[in-house]
Amino acid sequence: MKTAVVTDSTCDLPKEFFETRENLFMVPLKVIFGEDSYYDGVDISSREFFDKLHTDSRHPSTSQPSMGEFLEKYREVSRDYDRIISLHISGKLSGTIESATLATREAEDVKVEIVDSYSTTLGLGFLVKLALKLIDSGREIEEIVKILEETRNKIDVYFTVSDLTFLQKGGRIGRAQAFLGSILNFHPLLSLPGSEGEVVPLEKVRGRKRMKEKFSQIIKDKLAGEQAAWLAFLHGDVEERGQELKEDVLQLKEVKKTELEVSETIISPVLGCHAGPSVYGIAVLTGDILAE
Repeated sequence: MKTAVVTDSTCDLPKEFFETRENLFMVPLKVIFGEDSYYDGVDISSREFFDKLHTDSRHPSTSQPSMGEFLEKYREVSRDYDRIISLHISGKLSGTIESATLATREAEDVKVEIVDSYSTTLGLGFLVKLALKLIDSGREIEEIVKILEETRNKIDVYFTVSDLTFLQKGGRIGRAQAFLGSILNFHPLLSLPGSEGEVVPLEKVRGRKRMKEKFSQIIKDKLAGEQAAWLAFLHGDVEERGQELKEDVLQLKEVKKTELEVSETIISPVLGCHAGPSVYGIAVLTGDILAE
């Protein structure tokens, strides 16, 4: 029995990673500027998106894949695989997983297990990588799904922005909405916990130096007593801030004591629509399963 993984374009895994895994497939979301529509990561790259964002007066919107697009992908994958684990952006942030679920009802020639990551960007990417690791280890699909659903509770994405416009216009930030309206000259420290699947407010922080200290303290606390962890540094059109954060965090003694897998990424165009160009932050996953 052969098992494949299907995910969506918000996972922020690089194209090079997809090219190394023949059993990994992606269904893209769409970015829309007025009447112009682009498949996320296919018709428009992250860099092209942020460049367009600065020059196009139209505020972008996004669209989830249709049920038909998922069904087409499942049927394509079923030519070579018997089972599919379909892992996607949090259902509280997008209707993507709803489209995937509807498609499973028509996908008769392959068994599809839908898993809500309760996350996005490399929080989702972490679960995709873990699913592939578990498939390689020979585990049964039911056990893999159970592990993924348990592990997602240990994933957290922490981020901040200096421009609140995109988060407010996007309208997908859950309990953080009222928090953002009262920030004034402060920057928000926000979280997307894998236990909840929506953006929640943590703190209002004044100044970049203080923000970096907050990020560092969060990672210290998350890695305390952990044998292994995956860390990912994320950014929009502010790569230098992502790099500064990476340098600060990786020099922490708590980090050096932990077996780490470190990655970094520019976020996808779809996520850029909702977070904006000023976003940067960290995704972190801990747990004994990473050391196996």
